[in-house]
Amino acid sequence: MIIRDYLTHRDGMRLPASIIGTPLAQAGWVAAFNRAAQAIALAAGGTEPRYRLWGSYQLNERPADVLGRMLQSCDGRLVPTPDGGLTLDIGTWAEPTVVLGPDAITGFSELGRGRDVLTTANTIRATYLEPNQDYQAADADPWADEDDVSERGEISSDLQFHMSPSHSQTRRLMKLAYYRANPAWVGTFQMNLRALAAIGERFVRIQYPLFGINSVFEVQDFRFNLGEGGILTGVTLQVQSMPSASYQWEGARYRDDHIRLSQGTRPRGTVSIEGRHAACCRRDGRHLRRQQYGRLLLGKGVRTGSCSDDLSVRGGG
Repeated sequence: MIIRDYLTHRDGMRLPASIIGTPLAQAGWVAAFNRAAQAIALAAGGTEPRYRLWGSYQLNERPADVLGRMLQSCDGRLVPTPDGGLTLDIGTWAEPTVVLGPDAITGFSELGRGRDVLTTANTIRATYLEPNQDYQAADADPWADEDDVSERGEISSDLQFHMSPSHSQTRRLMKLAYYRANPAWVGTFQMNLRALAAIGERFVRIQYPLFGINSVFEVQDFRFNLGEGGILTGVTLQVQSMPSASYQWEGARYRDDHIRLSQGTRPRGTVSIEGRHAACCRRDGRHLRRQQYGRLLLGKGVRTGSCSDDLSVRGGG
């Protein structure tokens, strides 16, 4: 429970332990732990936990920045609990239990359908922590909507998941980022007190026949509306649609098995290479052998440069 510890640690957020120890907060932390530990199948066989956090930070960094890296690498967010606590919500799909319809909606603003030209992206690029590259940042395979790229050209978004120690985990986070960059609906709804049921919820279903809306939305912001005398009159929800497909994962289909340096099976200075669009030149006595390979991941101690070097590599998409 790295995040939980960081919230109260003297080198972290320094929050009082009581705020994460209320009954509802504690239940939320247990649920988050169990979600993070769920086994996810890998394309190469076997499984790994849904989310792990590895990494480091410096003591002169802003604790909020460190916490942000942790949350970003596990699709997590901190949410208040009705008993005054603070807990962690780990992203997994679940059909919402809160349904908000016309009897709850009192108004709306900035309601739109389709992607926002300022925030849309059809290609998500990201770096992550690669254990087999001496725990340095490595490039993940891009998540791209090839059809949209062909139609509009590449519109990319660059992300960093430097506390994600797995290519599969990073690719799952990239898929979520793609869906968030291309929602079917976005908007802000003003609601009456019925919407208090959405406190702490990640997903709600909004039904609004006026616009033909009956979709699951991810809550981006939750604000109380106070009237005269500080009386609570309602809430404002900023939301964007999020389909169940965003959390569906098939490792073999989505290429979660990034090329890795073998552990204990190859001599130091060798690389594991497969795929297409790469060349490797190795000097062997007086001869220079050139072979076609594919995407490759260089490990510590591997040199790059021209073919006059001991080992020269050139990788491509």
